[in-house]
This record gives sequence, structure tokens and C-alpha cells, in this order.
Amino acid sequence: MIGLGAERLERAGGVELTEEQSHELDERLSRREWAAFERAAEEGDFSNALSRLSSSLVAKGIAYLDAEYGIPDDKLRDILREHWTRCDAPGDTTEYLLALFQRAGYVSDTDDRLTGELTIYRGTFGDDPSRGLSWTLDESKARWFASRGARGVPRDRSTQTVWRATVDAADLLGYFTGRDEDEVVVDPACLRELNQVA
Repeated sequence: MIGLGAERLERAGGVELTEEQSHELDERLSRREWAAFERAAEEGDFSNALSRLSSSLVAKGIAYLDAEYGIPDDKLRDILREHWTRCDAPGDTTEYLLALFQRAGYVSDTDDRLTGELTIYRGTFGDDPSRGLSWTLDESKARWFASRGARGVPRDRSTQTVWRATVDAADLLGYFTGRDEDEVVVDPACLRELNQVA
């Protein structure tokens, strides 16, 4: 699979890279990106530090900032509001991020507050949906995610799956409309009636 750095290089100049070259280029770019992030974090400007990371590293960056520096509670909600929608594939930081959302309380990029019982959807590549924080109110968006996957994460396309669940709006940890994804952040323990729809 071609990574983001290699993909940009190929688009720019028509260069074709082997998978090994692509991986090496992406690793170098990620190390540079992370070094710039750490420098900004040391200066205490966490938002600026996170803005230096690509979407595949933002989740790791948020967890790192809290573990290393302790994000103050009064800044945590702002950081999640500003940077959560840039997070692709939180992976092994999922449980840490769940704890941060729980600590922050409800976080949203809109003044709209959802109410009642909600039907939510999640597109995956065979991943266990009961471990995911990010869901959507839009089934077509979940299908789009199932067909696309997270950037930079190799997936077996034969395992594309769309899940549906219900959740009480009062149990939401977040609601984000900024990327037209109607994303809701949910503690997986609050999911009910979880089933596969595609």
C-alpha cells in the first residue's frame, strides 16, 4: 500500500515507488513531523503542536500530550473540539482517548444538541465495532468509510462492513459536524442493538 507521502510524490511527478521505498519515505516524513510536534509541545502550545501532525498521527499526539504534560481540564475540551475530526485510525490510543472524552464531558463543534434515542452507523473493515468511538448518524457516510478505510492503514477490502446500533443522545461524548460526517463519539459500553447491515 502506498503511504500518504509517497502518494503525494507520485501525484506530483509521476514517480513510481516500490512498496519498500514508499514505506521508508513515509517513515521519514512521520519522524520529521513528530519531531516538529515535540518541539512545539515543549513550548506549551499544544494546539499548534497538534496542527503539525498528519491525520494519522493526531490521535497519538493528543494521547502523548496528556501523558507527557497533562492537558489541563480547562484546555482539554478545546483541544478535542479543534483536533478530533482530524484523527484517523486511533488504533492503540482508543481507550486513552475514551478516557479523555469522559474527563472532558460532552464536546461538540456545534451548538446543536441531539436528543432522544439515536440510530448510529459505523463503517469498518471487519474491525470489532464495539471497540470504536467514532460513529455517524448517516448510513451513507458509514458505507463510504467502509469502502475507504482509514488513510495509511492497509485493509482487506473483502471485509467491508457497516454496523448499526442505537444509543441515547444523553450518553454521547461528542458530536461533530465540521466535515459533513455527522460524527458522534460514543463510549462503546453504551451501544445497544448492535447489528451488521451490510
